Amino acid sequence: MNTEETTAGTGLVDDILSTPTLKLPPATPEAHQGKIDGVTSETFDSGAVAIQFAVTSSNVPTVSDKISLFVPKAFAEDIHIDPTTLPTNDENGKNQQQNYAIGIANTDHTATLEELRRIAYEQGRTTEGLEAPQTFDDFVSVLNHLLVGVDVVFTRRPNTKAEDPRFRNRLQGSAILNPNVVNNPKALKKYTKLWEQ
Repeated sequence: MNTEETTAGTGLVDDILSTPTLKLPPATPEAHQGKIDGVTSETFDSGAVAIQFAVTSSNVPTVSDKISLFVPKAFAEDIHIDPTTLPTNDENGKNQQQNYAIGIANTDHTATLEELRRIAYEQGRTTEGLEAPQTFDDFVSVLNHLLVGVDVVFTRRPNTKAEDPRFRNRLQGSAILNPNVVNNPKALKKYTKLWEQ
């Protein structure tokens, strides 16, 4: 007679190796003061392209992460593309114009890359003396030159969309913010502020 029972949904079997279980504690989103260590690009198997920002915490030196900014594929192929020609509903149902406006540039100058450039300029960084980029790789290289060593605040949140359930409770880099956000008591209310710990 087989006395082993399958533990529902996990593929495990109750056997002589089974031990008592504990519920996983909820992962609390965190905000860290830190620095940008590097800027690179990555092309995924799906064809998606992202600019990757490597960051390290000043509050918890063992915490380092990367934050991805996905860019329209057409921008990665030609940084001088007219963004009004990007599709508003591509083959994956994505609005590439919106993606561009949120990440690259918009008329309010609040896109992610515009904010990061502003943070760098406020800290005395400049692109003066550099050649204007002609390719996406050049563009990322200039960003790297401008942003490495810049002080920022970055956030980490649980990856609730992870396909593998083991990673749904793990924190991953989510956003880069101006370091002056630490002076705003109303900001980051849902985050554990590591500089206050």
